[in-house]
Parts: sequence; structure tokens; C-alpha cells
Amino acid sequence: MQQRTRYSEETKQAVLNAIREGRISSRQIAKEKGVNINTVYKWASDHKGVKGTKKVQPTEIKRVQNLVGMVLSLKKELIHVRQERDVLLRINNLSS
Repeated sequence: MQQRTRYSEETKQAVLNAIREGRISSRQIAKEKGVNINTVYKWASDHKGVKGTKKVQPTEIKRVQNLVGMVLSLKKELIHVRQERDVLLRINNLSS
């Protein structure tokens, strides 16, 4: 079994500050500092005020639900259009 890696408080603060300032992505800073990305996410969720850890607002949830509904509707429409195309191609091939 692997032993748990311990990071200094300075490393942790440097990572959190970089994320908070928005100058580098969480993934980039994790790679740069040699910290597992899941550890970075844990640190961020444990510290209030770090970008990406705010509570999702109900209006944002509703907006995402609307977008998901639109995507599903467009997927259904795409299936229908593909079926129509296939029928037209078959008709065209029969008349050739």
C-alpha cells in the first residue's frame, strides 16, 4: 500500500492562491507542483472563497436544465433528419 504524501502548508497555500487569483487552472498548478488533482480539489473545497467552490445558485441549475432539454430536443430532431435523409437517398438510388 502506498504511503500518503504530505505537502507543506506553503505548497498548499501556493496552490490555493494560484487558483484564487485565476492565473492558472487547477490542473496546471497540480501538475506544476506535483500534487494529485483530486488533492487540489479537496483543498479548494475545504477553503471558502477559492474559485470554483461556491454554491451553485438555483437560477444556474435552471439554466443548465434548460440547456440539457435543448440538447435532448436537438438530438431527437437530428435522428429524425437523418431518417429523412436515408429515405431520400434510398428513393434517389431506386430512381437511378
